[in-house]
Amino acid sequence: MKKKIIIIVLLLLIIPTLSSCSSHKSENEAVAWFYENIVDEPVVIESNYYEVENDSGYTDRVWPAHLKNYPDVKFELISHASYSLFPTYTMQTTFYYHLANYYLDLYRQEDPDFLKDCILEESAYSARVLVINGIYDSLDSLHNLSQEMAQFNTYIKEQELPCRLEFGLAYLEPLTFMGDNFHFRDTYYRVFNDDEDFLEDDISTYLELWAKRKWATYAATYRLDLELFDEDELSYAVVHSDYYRFTISRENGYDIVYPELLSFNGDYLSFGTLYEVLLREGQYNLSGNPQNYQFTAIDGSYYEINYEYVENRQFYIMQNGEKMVVGNTPFIYQDLFNKMTGLSFKGINEY
Repeated sequence: MKKKIIIIVLLLLIIPTLSSCSSHKSENEAVAWFYENIVDEPVVIESNYYEVENDSGYTDRVWPAHLKNYPDVKFELISHASYSLFPTYTMQTTFYYHLANYYLDLYRQEDPDFLKDCILEESAYSARVLVINGIYDSLDSLHNLSQEMAQFNTYIKEQELPCRLEFGLAYLEPLTFMGDNFHFRDTYYRVFNDDEDFLEDDISTYLELWAKRKWATYAATYRLDLELFDEDELSYAVVHSDYYRFTISRENGYDIVYPELLSFNGDYLSFGTLYEVLLREGQYNLSGNPQNYQFTAIDGSYYEINYEYVENRQFYIMQNGEKMVVGNTPFIYQDLFNKMTGLSFKGINEY
């Protein structure tokens, strides 16, 4: 009897909580949330909402709105539906996304070419902010993009209404990236402009530093662009990616680690890293460089490997003059590595 009473009491405590989360927010709740969490400014909201299916397949309730004193900044208040054990409804808004675009339009009235080569998008995450993505192909273009992004962030901070947004940077990766999605580049780095680690007075330096570190890790992994980085930068990249280091296992039972080399996720080696392993092993009649090389495998097969061997977005290598497709990334998998060298490799985290 005592146990039943406890269960009933718990249910009485839980049910009100569940009921408050199990239905869409009302118009008044949406406005109150906006005042409390976004900006305390008079908001004009349409009383008639519309419904839209979200990415999870549930139905969101959307109110068009604008600030009374900024009628040109139109945005949405969204009662967002999701499911986690029980249906839940949380508030979202596109306010920051539209406000950032409004500020960018104002800035471009004075400088029409400002950030013109950047890719602008709405964040796919619940923050619903503007993401300004820039692709660089040199240290100079990385520096210039970082300067422009910092310049825009300074401009935003001078405005009356605070605005949250994200900056993203990625190297072009001309020899290794065959995809379309900007975010899938290995060097992609993004950060909110209100990130607590952001250097308040030197945002451009912060952006440039972390983007360059991502690029250095890419260089160490693919053995490309190494000449652009000094020893300390490459060492930092490898040390902070030590979970991608790997061991080479020989038939005599001995294992060896080449500490300056990285695998990709511990599962495969880039074309460039394979070259470096062959070079350090000191056999296979190796010639060339990490980008373009030739060698004789343990079974006598003659291989030619080049980052520019791409057809229909598929990388291939040459074996005895015949094409061998390896996939949409320039990687050598374990089985092929063993066939070529008689060796095997394993990520250090697999031990």
